[in-house]
Amino acid sequence: PDEETHMKHLDTAFKRLQQYGITIIIQKCQIGTTSLDFLGHTIDANGIQPQEHKVAAILEYPEPTNIKQSRAFNGL
Repeated sequence: PDEETHMKHLDTAFKRLQQYGITIIIQKCQIGTTSLDFLGHTIDANGIQPQEHKVAAILEYPEPTNIKQSRAFNGL
């Protein structure tokens, strides 16, 4: 969206936060950015995608060859 629409969305969001007594730490906010990284994902105009380095870590993990390794890979 254009800057004016973005500002309207921010205003709506801030009013909603205030309505429910939610405070934010402005230093931790990213306002006016085209994308942001959050919990291992990149969020932008194209949607939500996993961060490449997170996917690469899984793809590069050695293939389990027994049950113990398979359980370790799955965090069990």
